[in-house]
Amino acid sequence: MALQFMLNMKNSLLGILADIDWGGSTPRLIKYRAPQKRDDSQSSLNILGNELLIIIFDMVYTESPKSMKNLTLVSSHYYHAARYYQHREICLDISETNKARLQQRLASIVKGGLSPAIRCIKVRGDEYGENVDAVVQLLQKTTGLRDLEWLNNGPPVSSIGVPEQVIAALRPRKLVRLHTSLEQDIAVPLKPIPKFITPLQTTGSENLYSLRMCLTFHGDENTSKMTQILKRILLSSPNVRKLAIDLGPRRRGCVIRPLRRYFGLGFVNGERPPALEELELHHYVFGHGKQPGDERRLYGGSIGYPGKGSETDYWVETFDWSILRTLRTDSWDFALKLAPKLISLDEASFGQDTEWSKFSEFYRAVPNALSTVRLPKVASLGVEGIVEHASKLKVLHIHQEQLHIWGQLSNWAEETIDAPSLLKIQQECPLIEELALDIKRQDDWPYDILDILAGFPKLRSLTIWFELYSYEPADFVQPPLTYSAVEELFIYIRSKRPSSFPPLKELKFHCGTASSRPMQYVLNRAYWPISNISTYVCQPSERYEEAADGIFRITCLELTEDENAVLERMRYDAEAAPVDLSSSLRIAIHGPYLDEPPVDRFSSRLGEYQKNKAATPVFFFPRPSVTDSNS
Repeated sequence: MALQFMLNMKNSLLGILADIDWGGSTPRLIKYRAPQKRDDSQSSLNILGNELLIIIFDMVYTESPKSMKNLTLVSSHYYHAARYYQHREICLDISETNKARLQQRLASIVKGGLSPAIRCIKVRGDEYGENVDAVVQLLQKTTGLRDLEWLNNGPPVSSIGVPEQVIAALRPRKLVRLHTSLEQDIAVPLKPIPKFITPLQTTGSENLYSLRMCLTFHGDENTSKMTQILKRILLSSPNVRKLAIDLGPRRRGCVIRPLRRYFGLGFVNGERPPALEELELHHYVFGHGKQPGDERRLYGGSIGYPGKGSETDYWVETFDWSILRTLRTDSWDFALKLAPKLISLDEASFGQDTEWSKFSEFYRAVPNALSTVRLPKVASLGVEGIVEHASKLKVLHIHQEQLHIWGQLSNWAEETIDAPSLLKIQQECPLIEELALDIKRQDDWPYDILDILAGFPKLRSLTIWFELYSYEPADFVQPPLTYSAVEELFIYIRSKRPSSFPPLKELKFHCGTASSRPMQYVLNRAYWPISNISTYVCQPSERYEEAADGIFRITCLELTEDENAVLERMRYDAEAAPVDLSSSLRIAIHGPYLDEPPVDRFSSRLGEYQKNKAATPVFFFPRPSVTDSNS
């Protein structure tokens, strides 16, 4: 009864606060006043006491941060309690241009007695000395701090290291975890290495918990310096548990020079980093000891490894993999050799551009069931292979991009999951909470598939990808995924879901995907797919009574906030559609264009396409086998 009462109180607060607009960003200090009952004959929240109110506030903060923000407006009593929770995580900009604003915010935190509430601090911006000192002073007051994420911009093209005074401030606080990155674009030979990386490379840090290295180079002396800095940090920081390495040549431009010299970490003679819980490894070229014919190699990036034999074998046999839970890599050679040692693995990811036939070999070599399985298609592992992980499987993603290369369209629709296969997964994997699938449709919605999806007993998050077109871009698949269609689909799935099952927290629909690879269509169709893709997110109302009545919100991610508001008024108030529709709004209401959309939609998608294309490697030489494929 007490728990139900607390839930009812929490839901009542959410209902009252859901639509309040906080407005403004200037920190406010409101004098605290003890709550007083207006009428002794009526029930009041005051009877709960501070302990129960704190539990309710904690639930509101977890489920609806927006409502927690609005809760500050109810009363001075709630203001102080809500502000305390709002400061569990803060983000600080340490740029010189933000000096006055940063000082104002820090003063507000200290004066309001909010320093002990802080659990996580995220630092961003260009490093500026006085601002760094101010953050260090705050660190000394944050007695409840657990995580410091220092991802400042550093010099113009890099984010490198943590200042010495920050490392010194954390040194006596063993429970605070430090997260940082070493990022450098070495585009010009002999570019100087920033000096303030020295503290981590010379003394390491017991606080260092996660480290990301993203190093882009053309092949020069500084590249080896940077990788050796990372190596020294790993050898002198015993508590690193999360490591991400993206190390390789620039992946854009007209020509990428083939690499012969080794630029890796060079662990030898028993050297190894701490045991990792997460490893992300992309574009890393494993080296090998001296071999006959090395002098004739034109590419490969592996000549000069200081050890004997294969660096891949050294990593697999020497490193401690006993607690690794997450592996993300684009090197199948490394992944397949490592798989039998991953006794604690929960999740593995290999990207889209990869060898699909290797998935089954990897998953069957892992000695334990996984909680997360990500595949490009069902055939990559097979239904039987998927259900082998049923005892732990909570997240299942089966998705691949729809590709059109030199006039040949991938067999996207034929490779989607069918009803019998999905039903077997539903029956054999009852723990699944998050599901993402490619689903075929042809002239009507796949209601047989939707019925099965509704029957997953613990499902809370569902993502569905639909095909945008079947051959020529103008030949888009029917029926079109519009705003009104999304509403009908969500209502249908919810109606088929047994009342004893928990309700879906989120249902997301995609129609088409923005590929990260160059579009190879006939020129006048080159941007049709990225100009017509659509994504919709359906979420039940935050208000308890509205959610119980089936009210939910639909958001189209390609639309502005105002355009989504127009669709919502059309949905609930029967408002007529505007006369002048933007191309994005036109697609949401009526579906894809038969030809290229107007300039406004095209321009925004062109920017996104060019950004993705810039991150795509361009090879004019055979790709070295040791790098496998790009993630």
